Amino acid sequence: MNRFVRPGWTTGLCIAVSFSCAIGAAGIEWLEVRRRKKLQRVGKVAPPEDVVRRNSVAMEKLDTGAMV
Repeated sequence: MNRFVRPGWTTGLCIAVSFSCAIGAAGIEWLEVRRRKKLQRVGKVAPPEDVVRRNSVAMEKLDTGAMV
């Protein structure tokens, strides 16, 4: 259907559904960030920079052929 024949309600519905998806994704991301911060305060999850450093060390060991 071209834009001149398309009913207005279809465009409005598609825009509303896309906004709802974006709002839902932002809400899920907010909840995950909040959960991660809570776990970091308790000490159950390492801060991201420690994780990155550990991963880079592990990758270096794999590159050199050493066992992790």
